[in-house]
Amino acid sequence: MIDKDVYASSLAWAFYLGRHTDHEFMLSTPTRSSIDRGRNEAAKAALFHDCDYLLFMDDDMVIHPQTFDSLIKCQADIAMAHSYIRGYPYQPMCFTWKDDGSGPHNPQGSSLDMFPGGETLAGKWDENGILEVAAVGFTCALIDTKLLKELEPPYFITSPNQTEDVHFCLRAQFEIPRKLKIVVDGKFPTTHLGEKAQINVNTIGALREVEKSMEVSRGRKDRDASYHEMVEGL
Repeated sequence: MIDKDVYASSLAWAFYLGRHTDHEFMLSTPTRSSIDRGRNEAAKAALFHDCDYLLFMDDDMVIHPQTFDSLIKCQADIAMAHSYIRGYPYQPMCFTWKDDGSGPHNPQGSSLDMFPGGETLAGKWDENGILEVAAVGFTCALIDTKLLKELEPPYFITSPNQTEDVHFCLRAQFEIPRKLKIVVDGKFPTTHLGEKAQINVNTIGALREVEKSMEVSRGRKDRDASYHEMVEGL
């Protein structure tokens, strides 16, 4: 049931790796389950097979073929290809510590903020095109398995106040005494597929207003004059 754009992207990525990398890969493609359970199963497989890294690629992500090589070059504990949250207001999927002394070893607890005004993260990248952050999402992310070996499972837990990826980033920083490097790699940004529109009696008014405001016509552009000429010739 994978989207055609994601499928094509994954094929291009695999083809590129087959031609241009010496890394060996194993695929973990769990059946439909909760997100945290799927990630935990992939982590168990990575450790069982003594993998160096665990790469998450969600099934709603379109990526550039060179994304993996770029993430490796970040030399980080956790590196995410620059992605946006797929819901309004579409903020970057990364977080910073609140400007109140919060941090991974603050005994009073740590709290996170979105990057204020950071819709594009313009001006925040270093000379290598990366940005160090407090936590990231795992839609397209590379994790050094050394972190998994220093923690007890389950590694990924979804709670009412936290997603499983942010939970992992924070827990790793709480429980591992050394300073971790968590980064966003801005060199090959992803495309995060949004929700499909649901057209029914309850939504049609709002959808028409949105389309009108954007001056977008969704008519059957595939059925232009040449189409009708072809049909008439049958």
